[in-house]
Amino acid sequence: MPVVQRLLLFVACIVSLVWLGCGNLGSRTLPFRGRILKVSNVPGEHHTLQGGYTPLTCIEVLLTQQTATGRPRIVRVMFLDSAAAPSRGRAGDTVSFNVRGALPADNTVWPEQLTDYRVLSGGADI
Repeated sequence: MPVVQRLLLFVACIVSLVWLGCGNLGSRTLPFRGRILKVSNVPGEHHTLQGGYTPLTCIEVLLTQQTATGRPRIVRVMFLDSAAAPSRGRAGDTVSFNVRGALPADNTVWPEQLTDYRVLSGGADI
């Protein structure tokens, strides 16, 4: 096999591996579970993907999973439409949710990253 063909085959293999890897990263979800510490409305109006503006609700959750450092981790879960906030839980409720991709470094989960949010005690599933 000539050197050029080997080189092209090698490059094609690398490109396909990168393409497959990138496709799988976006579909990965990580499960989390914790207790709600605080529910608050974020001041101002926030732009939605569908167009227009809506209020934003922030739910602070103390995760029950152990971190690498052993310290508790608080995550802020953001929801559009604060009118539905009561059905998303109150302080003291236990919740579970999935995050698409890795948990952001600033510990803030935005609506487009959030899937399968459930209030396990004290409320209704969303």
